[in-house]
Amino acid sequence: MNLPLTSLVTFLHLTETLSFARAAERAEVSPSTVSNQIASLEQEIGESLFARTRGPKPTVTLTPAGEELARLARDVLAAHTAVNDHFRPSVSAGIARLAVTDDIAASPRLGDALRGFRLRNPHVKVEITVGQSGPLYRRLRGGQFDLALIKRMPQDDCLDVLRSEEISWVMHPAARLEQRPLPLVAYPRSSFLRNHSIAALDDRGIAWRITNVVRGVNGQLAAIRSGLGIGVMASGMMPSDLEPTPSSWNLPSLGRVDTVLIRGSKATEAASRLEAGLRLIGRDLLP
Repeated sequence: MNLPLTSLVTFLHLTETLSFARAAERAEVSPSTVSNQIASLEQEIGESLFARTRGPKPTVTLTPAGEELARLARDVLAAHTAVNDHFRPSVSAGIARLAVTDDIAASPRLGDALRGFRLRNPHVKVEITVGQSGPLYRRLRGGQFDLALIKRMPQDDCLDVLRSEEISWVMHPAARLEQRPLPLVAYPRSSFLRNHSIAALDDRGIAWRITNVVRGVNGQLAAIRSGLGIGVMASGMMPSDLEPTPSSWNLPSLGRVDTVLIRGSKATEAASRLEAGLRLIGRDLLP
């Protein structure tokens, strides 16, 4: 039985994305190549690996044979990586230091992307630091990171923008909140979204008070869901159980926020490979 490693890697990309187009992006091949590699695997094994449905919203799901091959393929690739690490540790080695905001870090799509990168670059060690955009950017400029996947207000130079979206005032629909002074769930003073939203309220003469200071997105969501106040976040990050504040509250528009991937001045070759992979996937990294 001949099961090429490249086909197994592509197969694992497809098991994670369940999309031929997205698997092709991660494998850096065309969708037709993905189809051909999967067809060859199915012919070699003698069983279907995926069940496909057609229609307005076609779906791809793993068959029992596909689930078993996925388990075995991970073991095969892990063993292959271990052999290479032992006998050829210097090949394509390096460290890529990535800084990322906590809301993006919570996205399973980032984990999928990094696993795919690891499959293609088994000797590259990826170090991830999670935090707030402002401090992470300052540390990137100070040479502590190779890449930063963060948020910032729109700028004239938009070459590194992965996505731009509206900033929303967010609340829980069941919360009974007073409108004045406006109760705010806020990040620490280093947060540019906190400072931007408070400045917008001050410009409109809207009274506010901070009811809860949170360090990360999980704390923010917990406080908003508990009815402690309202918060601000990129609209694409708003979970389905929260909603924008009523238009009758007449809160100021906050404009847009960009998600950007910024390269440090001394990025390594390993970081350059990671950057290329993240840019290739682009919007798929984000919820």
